[in-house]
Amino acid sequence: MKYLIFRIFFRVVSPTKIVTLAISLSLAGCAYFMSSDIKRGDQQLAAGQWEEASLSYRQALKDDPFNSTLQEKYAMARNRAAAQYGDKGRAYLKERQFDLAGEQFKRALTIEPANMEHQSGFAEANRLKEARQQYKEADRLAQLGRTDEAMESYSKAAELDPSFSDPLESIAKLTEEQQAMTREDRRKQP
Repeated sequence: MKYLIFRIFFRVVSPTKIVTLAISLSLAGCAYFMSSDIKRGDQQLAAGQWEEASLSYRQALKDDPFNSTLQEKYAMARNRAAAQYGDKGRAYLKERQFDLAGEQFKRALTIEPANMEHQSGFAEANRLKEARQQYKEADRLAQLGRTDEAMESYSKAAELDPSFSDPLESIAKLTEEQQAMTREDRRKQP
C-alpha cells in the first residue's frame, strides 16, 4: 500500500518539481540566517548598541513577523535601550543636569511608556528643573525691587526642591533687607 501511494505521488508530481520544492524550502529556511538586518542587529546587540539593534530587528520583523526568536531579540534590545536611557537619566540627576536627565527619561519613555521608574525619573527631572527656573525668576524679580513676588517665587522653588538651599538663603537675605528698611523707616519718623 505504501508503495502504491509513493508511485502515485511521483507520477503526479515530477522529481524535478520535488527537487525544486526542496531547494525552495531550504532557501526559505536559510533566509533567517541570511538577513542583513538580523546580522546587523546581532552585531549591534553584541556591541551594546541597544537602540540600533532594536531598529534592525524591527526591520527584520517586517519580513518575518512571526519569528519568535527574532521577536525575543527585538524585545530584549528595546528593554535594554530603555534601561540604558533610564540609567543615563539617573546619572544626570545626580550631576544636577536636569535638562539632560529629562531628555534621557523622555527617550526611555518613548520605548517603555508604562515604566513607572522612567515616569518617576522624568517627573523628578522636571520638578527640579522647575525649581531652578523659579529661583532664577525670583532673582530677576528681586533685582527689579518686586520683593513680594520674589519671595513667592523663592518659596515655590524651595517647595519644589527642599534640598535646594539657595532659595531659602535668598528668602532669609530678602527678609533681613526688608527688616533693615523697616527699622530705618522707623528711625526717620518722629
